[in-house]
Amino acid sequence: MPFSILLHDLCTLFKGGITSQKYYLYNRTTSMKKLMMVALGCALTVTSLAANATTSSAVYRIDDALVEAAFDQSTLQNATPLAFTAGVNQQLQAFGFAQAAIEDPDPVVATLLAFFVGAYGLHRVYLGSGVKMVVLYVLTCGGISGIIPLIDTVMLLIGYSQDDISQYIGNDRFIMWTGQ
Repeated sequence: MPFSILLHDLCTLFKGGITSQKYYLYNRTTSMKKLMMVALGCALTVTSLAANATTSSAVYRIDDALVEAAFDQSTLQNATPLAFTAGVNQQLQAFGFAQAAIEDPDPVVATLLAFFVGAYGLHRVYLGSGVKMVVLYVLTCGGISGIIPLIDTVMLLIGYSQDDISQYIGNDRFIMWTGQ
């Protein structure tokens, strides 16, 4: 066997050995990294569970007798938007703002106001409902996002076609088309 073939076989074997050794070391370090990450995750899970087990019983204890006593001493409050704005007209009048007082509002003007600026409640002020309606319409994002002014427009058109919008004049209800 010539020396060159032997040398070629040794180099091939040596190269294959180095390649397989690199592959073995790469797999070994990758496996070790995965094992370390799993161990770290388990350690963090056990630590957090142990921490929660020792603190949860002390922190979240509810005394039912104290809760019942607090409910017995409490009073029921009515927190409606109308209760919030009950004195708005008087407060605005104290600062010099006057409530709109129109003897006989024109239904066409009221309908046009409801259609174009109904989200601000100006048609309600024109009809004599007071400035508190402007506050309510602004607080409800344009009368519940413009749905109430749209229905107000339709109801005013129906009232105009029947020549009677008297039920809407001076109406202080937020939803003006509901029953008397």
